[in-house]
Amino acid sequence: MDIHLQFKKLFFLAFVFASVLCSCTNNAPELNSARLTVIFDYADMDSLPNARLGVFVEATSNPSRFGTITVSTKKSDISWEVNDLLFAQNEEQKYLGAVNLVMPQNLKFPNGEYDITFIQLDDEKVEVKVPLLYDKTLYETKGSDAARVMSRSMAGRMLKIFDENKKVIYYGPWTNEFTDARSIWNVYREAREYQETWVSGGGTVICNLPVEKVAPGN
Repeated sequence: MDIHLQFKKLFFLAFVFASVLCSCTNNAPELNSARLTVIFDYADMDSLPNARLGVFVEATSNPSRFGTITVSTKKSDISWEVNDLLFAQNEEQKYLGAVNLVMPQNLKFPNGEYDITFIQLDDEKVEVKVPLLYDKTLYETKGSDAARVMSRSMAGRMLKIFDENKKVIYYGPWTNEFTDARSIWNVYREAREYQETWVSGGGTVICNLPVEKVAPGN
């Protein structure tokens, strides 16, 4: 697969492949690959990031049948229950999950196996065990150093461009066509903001640098 297409798909999913699925009844949900990623968000280049966990699966059955996700890990006593699930779809696949799971202050998402249970509205369940293994260096990395740290893990540098309504009008590789804010505006005259995003080679980590303004003359 083309490397840029791979990173684009990883961002769309926001998660990494890894799962063993099990179900007990013929009415249980039908799921494929489960994905976990740790997402680091930077408010500015001088600060440390906030971290959140994303969990999604590809659904072969109707994803709207699902009502709840629960997530837990044996490395801690912390668990999450999510009722407001997100749904996403591209040309070939359907996904459901959540992207805003957070740890209590000063704690890091542990590496190791996570237990994830997807519960349908009719209470049928499917359980997924997903290993998470990632480099925790970014927790102590300021925004100004994030690109250097991410580049060590074969990360792809991606670009998001937003219009005045915060709608994404471009997401893709940061190519030589985009050298600064002015060059972005020259291509996308409706652009108002942009964001540099790094996706690790394995998709385990996504790093979102601060959103910047697009203005002629920058």
